[in-house]
Amino acid sequence: MLAKDLSSKSKENVYFHIHNNGIEDKIIFKDSKDYEIFIGYLRDYLSSPLDLQINKKVFKVKGRMYKGVPHLPKNYFDKVELIAYYLTPSEFHLILNQTIKKSIENFMRSLCTRYSMYFNKKYQRKGSLFAGPYKSSQITESKLLEFTCKLHSKDGYSSYPEYLGLRETAWIKPKITSAGGYEELVEKYKANEEKVESNDQKQLERRYLKRLGLKPLSRLAELFTATGVFFVLLFLGIRNIDASVHKNSTVSPTPISSQVLSESVKPTDSPKPRVIVKITDGVMSVNIRQKPSIQSDKIGEARDGDSFELISEHKGWFGIKLTDGSTGFISAIYIDIGEPN
Repeated sequence: MLAKDLSSKSKENVYFHIHNNGIEDKIIFKDSKDYEIFIGYLRDYLSSPLDLQINKKVFKVKGRMYKGVPHLPKNYFDKVELIAYYLTPSEFHLILNQTIKKSIENFMRSLCTRYSMYFNKKYQRKGSLFAGPYKSSQITESKLLEFTCKLHSKDGYSSYPEYLGLRETAWIKPKITSAGGYEELVEKYKANEEKVESNDQKQLERRYLKRLGLKPLSRLAELFTATGVFFVLLFLGIRNIDASVHKNSTVSPTPISSQVLSESVKPTDSPKPRVIVKITDGVMSVNIRQKPSIQSDKIGEARDGDSFELISEHKGWFGIKLTDGSTGFISAIYIDIGEPN
């Protein structure tokens, strides 16, 4: 599970963004228990090691009694620091500090193998869970705060509460001087990111027009063009209506007998797949979003047992048809595929 660009960076006190997704973009966290297990593994690996003398227990193995410490998972305390994390149904993202060289390599191999074994056993599957080796990119310390802002979100499983000062976790090491103002910083970064994406789209459009030898239209030119197109379509529509009226006045329709009507085959709607909301983590409802992203606006809520017509599938999201005919999206961790109507 070694990332290629990490193997050549066996240095100490360097920061990395480590991430991976499910094979063929499949879901790797199906319910709240899966998230808790993965986070629990992080805690086991990164917490301060237990005092073996204090934690000695009496336990039985193959009918014989022993006194000592049961098998403990590997520990990377003081070798790897977790700066931040963010989990989605089909991806995980970690920001790690490698305090001892090559520690991240061993840490990630153990973490991914252990979680894959748990997942395969729980869901009775075989084979790889992740899409090949994990990916990594080095982060300079000056860009660390900016990167955590990019990573964090109000929704989902993440270290965001630690950065806001709402939760204190010993094995997470937030790299901020103060929690005050961090939320505003995240919102500001998200807004700037959307603005950059919009500008990038406009630049692509300009480049495309330039390749065609065209110039972008001004807003006034766009208005005149749209108005002209409207009147042309209106004129053509009126002509079609006149032609239709003239045709109907000269040609008599042929009556259809009741026998023909009775013998005609009535169209039947094919059954449409539906999805059922399934809540297992104790919350009252789940959010319905405008787009398949936790950053997207919330447009409604769904309760356990609610059923919707399935429209589409995205990475970790299901598109559903709402009662008003519009489309919304629900995270796949709260969805079961139901029987067609």
